[in-house]
Amino acid sequence: MFCFLHLCLLILFIEETNSVEKILNKIKRVIQINRYMVFRLPSSWEVPLLSDFNLLKCEEASPELIKMLFEDDSGRLELFLKFIKSGMKGIIHYDGDKWVSYAWMSCPGTLGPNHLPFVKRLKVYWIHYCRTREEFQSQGLYKRSLIKLCEIARKIDPLGEVYIDTETDNFPSIRAIQRVGFQLDGFIETLSINVPKFRFIILKNWSRGKEIEEGAEKQ
Repeated sequence: MFCFLHLCLLILFIEETNSVEKILNKIKRVIQINRYMVFRLPSSWEVPLLSDFNLLKCEEASPELIKMLFEDDSGRLELFLKFIKSGMKGIIHYDGDKWVSYAWMSCPGTLGPNHLPFVKRLKVYWIHYCRTREEFQSQGLYKRSLIKLCEIARKIDPLGEVYIDTETDNFPSIRAIQRVGFQLDGFIETLSINVPKFRFIILKNWSRGKEIEEGAEKQ
């Protein structure tokens, strides 16, 4: 009786959606598996030289700066003030009253990255939530932001572990991360469940060490 009832419900669901493809699309929207490359800053890291050709202002994020640059963007304004309040560090490039790029770093004791919330338990520095306006890309702003965040982390704790992640197919980001001096530390897979007003993310797997480096070379 129990199985028959579930079968009837499944049939009704299929009839309502009209096709198996629609069912699969609904499932994919609710349940997602994501894969990220993870990089770690070596303890022997030295600050790379930066060119001074770019005249854009670059500052560590503060409540005053965030309110000035994002007063017309309530979503980012609220989120970035929340980041600051929790103790995160941020670097922002801007031109006048217009933001050009931003990059954030979770610190020990702060919130973790939105897409990797479990990082909060690791007591490490983790760079995340980075963006550059399209018209300002390929000018080295992302690299400069990463370097400045790494300098901040090293100043706070010279022995602190600094990480960053990116999507496996984001090649410009991967190149910039490696040029800063980060080294591949493995891959993270997460399982996220997304329903209205609710998102749950769990760590599915974190492969680290020599084995994953050898595997990455074969890809």
